[in-house]
Amino acid sequence: MRNALHENVRRYFEEKELVDLTLAIVAINAWNRLAIAFRTPAGSYRPDLDR
Repeated sequence: MRNALHENVRRYFEEKELVDLTLAIVAINAWNRLAIAFRTPAGSYRPDLDR
């Protein structure tokens, strides 16, 4: 991360929060890529039917 950007972000988030946010973004990206690969239609997930 560039120094100026990093300093700006650090005004709002502590180190652990930045790590957690980064890992959440990575997880969301992975799920999105899997959904694309399996051609899952957007909005088709129904947790009440998975039981």
